[in-house]
Amino acid sequence: MRHTNSILSKMTYMITASLRNRVVGILSIFLLFFSYAIPVFAEAEHGSNLDSIKRLNSMSKAVKQKNYEIIFVNTSTDSSANPSFQYIHVNQNGKIYAQLLSLEGIVREIILKDNQVSYKQQDRASFTMNSSRIVEVFPDIVFNDFKLLSQYYDYYPVGKARIANRSAQLIRILAKDRDRNSYVLWLDDDTSIPLRIDLYNDKNILLQQFKVIKLTPLTHTQSFLNDLQQQDNYPVLVSQDKITDASDFELSYIPAGFVQQSQSHIDYRHAEISSQLYSDGVFSFSVNVSKAHKKVKTYSLQKGSQIIFTTGINNNEVTIIGDLPLETIKRIVKNIHIKKQR
Repeated sequence: MRHTNSILSKMTYMITASLRNRVVGILSIFLLFFSYAIPVFAEAEHGSNLDSIKRLNSMSKAVKQKNYEIIFVNTSTDSSANPSFQYIHVNQNGKIYAQLLSLEGIVREIILKDNQVSYKQQDRASFTMNSSRIVEVFPDIVFNDFKLLSQYYDYYPVGKARIANRSAQLIRILAKDRDRNSYVLWLDDDTSIPLRIDLYNDKNILLQQFKVIKLTPLTHTQSFLNDLQQQDNYPVLVSQDKITDASDFELSYIPAGFVQQSQSHIDYRHAEISSQLYSDGVFSFSVNVSKAHKKVKTYSLQKGSQIIFTTGINNNEVTIIGDLPLETIKRIVKNIHIKKQR
């Protein structure tokens, strides 16, 4: 019996040792694999991020430098209307000429030449503003240095898709915090021009969509340039109101990456309005403070990505207009310090 127990003990020890050696061996292989795999995965993620930045910067360059015509629609989730437009863009020796034409309803035309944008409208007075681009076409996200923006956004290549009968690369631009909205872009494989741009809020709900129906690269542009030069020049819009750089309030909370673009104090029809504009290059918001002549009700309105939030602070009416999440706008309002008591 003792001999049998001794044999069983040795067999148990040998089996246990064998299993232990196999487990150790498996763990060693597992650890060895991950010691190499983790840097490889990190390098792959870093590489895809750099590739996305390169693609996005190529998009920004293409939109500004190439000659093309697009037919596109702008869709807002809170509107049943899907207006369509024709946009022609020509770069001649570094000078930009462009035309945006509404394809439905009342004819509205916007023309860019000589760094001036003219608004030709049938139902209201036509006018001209100083500007280097027609802002009603592409969202501001298109005109950025995406390497700099990577402090506040992550870029994820999503894959390939087909849109406007063209092959495109999808890239998701995801905000690193909840103070911003996010985008998904479809970039044309041949030209890098965006074929579709979806804007999502912090709850991943679609707010707005820019979608190209047809893209045509242009090789002959002289006829378009000749027609544009014959267009009437409208009066340059100049404000007659008194504007100064003074401001009656300070913000103690500003979302990371947002920089003040301007501040002004306007005497508009004997009503003083103090205003500040902020932007991170992608999104923007303005804060406007004026004297309240009666009790101000707190309310908010949203159209697409744009939110208007109004409330009362002491004897002042405060209005914020911006394409930020509502909770971020409320946080900004809570941290307004009004220096001048009215």
